[in-house]
Amino acid sequence: MSLLPFKVDGTRANMVWAGSVQVIEKLTGYLVLAVLTRTLLKADVGLMFFAATISGLAAILLSFGTENYLVRAIAVEPTKAIAQLSAVLSLRLRNAVIVYALVNLLFWLLQPQLSPALLLVSAYDFLEEIYYCFSAFYTGQRKV
Repeated sequence: MSLLPFKVDGTRANMVWAGSVQVIEKLTGYLVLAVLTRTLLKADVGLMFFAATISGLAAILLSFGTENYLVRAIAVEPTKAIAQLSAVLSLRLRNAVIVYALVNLLFWLLQPQLSPALLLVSAYDFLEEIYYCFSAFYTGQRKV
């Protein structure tokens, strides 16, 4: 028995689920921003956004198109999906550890006041790298 007033098939259920998750994610982000702007000084919020920009640029450099590669490789050969995920995940995690460690060390030496914020944002982006690998894995298998 469904709580929804309409029939939910596989595609529609996936679209409703994906849309709901995106709305919840955006609302949570706006709530966090509202709390941060009300509780922190403008300089601290600016420092956090600068750290997020630095970490985001490092994340862009880390991807190397592996997300698209993983989607295409799994779509072509679904039987080798786990092996492809393993190869891409190990490459991205190894690169992420090296690059984020170097970026944090560099900013620890050059701008120590930025280090705590950059370390937290880098940890978040590191976890996001794992999420993107699994996202590409499920997209390649045509599962949302």
